Amino acid sequence: KIKQFGTDGKKSFNDLKSQITTITGTMKNYAQTIQQVSDKIEKLTSKQSEYIEDLNFLDNAYGKANNSGKELLDTLEQTVGYDPASLVKTVAVYRQMGNALDLDADVAARLSENLTKLTVDVKSITGQGLDTVAKKFQSAMAGNIRAVRAYGVDVTQAGLQQEALRLGIERQVSEMSRAEKSILTYLTMERQLRTANGDLSRTVNSVANQWEILRN
Repeated sequence: KIKQFGTDGKKSFNDLKSQITTITGTMKNYAQTIQQVSDKIEKLTSKQSEYIEDLNFLDNAYGKANNSGKELLDTLEQTVGYDPASLVKTVAVYRQMGNALDLDADVAARLSENLTKLTVDVKSITGQGLDTVAKKFQSAMAGNIRAVRAYGVDVTQAGLQQEALRLGIERQVSEMSRAEKSILTYLTMERQLRTANGDLSRTVNSVANQWEILRN
């Protein structure tokens, strides 16, 4: 009987140990699940905060009384299926660039719209991230000639001069204002990328529009 009692006791102890191990494993899994849920909530909260900041940036860039920035985002969502949240900062930065160049409000809005559409087009063709393409374009607009070289675009002074002559502008690029150079840079990128890639959307409707942008 003593031997049997010892055997039963050992079995009970092993059963208890097994149960404790199972409970411990369950608790670990539960803790991991809680941590995963917590991480997701934190990530969503961070994204929401970032989105709100981007919307505020957009409002400041376009002016709170002007809804054209948000209308552009809605249009892009309907035409190319892009989530507006992914484009807010890009649209705002492009518009802010136009403001910094002291462009007329309508011209700055049109430039922002065209640059955004061109960014979306190049992203879809190259497979690069939207932010990557946008930063390259922003850098090129600021005068970095290497930024878009990988896309086969020449925005050197010689390249800009050639585009100016193509548009019938005889002035030397070296004599142009910063705003004129920036707009000419955009027109050069748009034409060269459109020529190289037949499926790019037409972000500038006509030569007349190009001339109108340059005159302002």
